[in-house]
Amino acid sequence: MALALLCSACGNGGQSGKSDGCGELATQEYAKNLKMGSPCDENLLEVRSVVGHDTLVKRFALRKRAEGEGAAEGVVDLSHGRAKETVLRVPLERVVALSSAQVGFLLRLGLMDRIVAVGEGKEGADSALYARVQRGEVAEVGNGTSISLEKILAVRPDLVMDFATGGSQGDYERINSLGIPLMLTSEWQEEHPLA
Repeated sequence: MALALLCSACGNGGQSGKSDGCGELATQEYAKNLKMGSPCDENLLEVRSVVGHDTLVKRFALRKRAEGEGAAEGVVDLSHGRAKETVLRVPLERVVALSSAQVGFLLRLGLMDRIVAVGEGKEGADSALYARVQRGEVAEVGNGTSISLEKILAVRPDLVMDFATGGSQGDYERINSLGIPLMLTSEWQEEHPLA
């Protein structure tokens, strides 16, 4: 999922997710909670997360970043009869990753320099990232009831990656109220290891 979002500035990359006309997004072969495609020539990413009895669906329109431009435009109606989408300027430059799994994905993609904050540094998946947290180069913003919205705002992220564990969605709602693009990931809900 992070690969799709961070590398999307390169276009569709030959992906079969391009649909005819302005149809539905293509379901990915291994990831049931992720859809991607380019209906109506707009690169879109859709992430589904099951939280308790609810299924949250968030759509992102991925647009190439112009030099000196911020990453987020907020929620906009791109019409075409679709739901509202959050426009992200890609590639992303400043990411808050609240889950150690998200941190691991970003590290594996060689994107440690894009991480500006983590939930808790002591859960660092990498000694170099842990050292950056210790030096204050990467902020610790907390998790759960201890999350600091002020610290999240202070790092000016392009995107906050939060996670759901099947319980309350209170963190999601609190962070979402900031107006910063927010992606709720549920990679643990996937059934295939390649998801």
